[in-house]
Amino acid sequence: MIPLLILALAICLPGLAQSSQSVPAKRKYNYPGKIESTYDKSKDETMVFFRLMPISAGRNLDWEGLTVVSDERLDVSMYFTYPGQKLATPKWVGMGIKSSIYEPKQYGDYTLTIVRDNHAINVGRMTVHKRGEIRISPQRPTVKIQLLEASIPYEEFLSIANARKVKLRIGHREFPLDPENLEAIRDLASRTAP
Repeated sequence: MIPLLILALAICLPGLAQSSQSVPAKRKYNYPGKIESTYDKSKDETMVFFRLMPISAGRNLDWEGLTVVSDERLDVSMYFTYPGQKLATPKWVGMGIKSSIYEPKQYGDYTLTIVRDNHAINVGRMTVHKRGEIRISPQRPTVKIQLLEASIPYEEFLSIANARKVKLRIGHREFPLDPENLEAIRDLASRTAP
């Protein structure tokens, strides 16, 4: 009797039977990029990814209460891998971030928190893979370039892909993702299940 009641409620109440963890539908996603895949024969591993995309909030700097455009940049990419060439749903999804920033210390210890629809996911400390610097002009300070990486459990990744609003919080800085960034994440998520 109870299973029939649950089934009846699921039919009568829209959205009740749908999990927020569902894989987004395959469709044409609207963002400036595409999902790519590569197969590494030596590792017998396939990687599915989208290339680094800018986050527009990474171009704005709060200076004495005013938001100004700066030379700072933040780009994001995501990927997953599976053995061989036959698609297998991943256990983890990687996030790569390219940071071009004047003062990396504002990231604190590089702890990444992803806030999706006001729910915080503590991803943990990101790995810094590469560091460099560039001087745009003699009058401006040096921009520090860093490549950062974190791993997200697959279920959390799906919750991000299904969210309406997502923000990245790195240390003391917070960056809302653009609609195009979310479209790329949803496109990637739509390709995680056979």
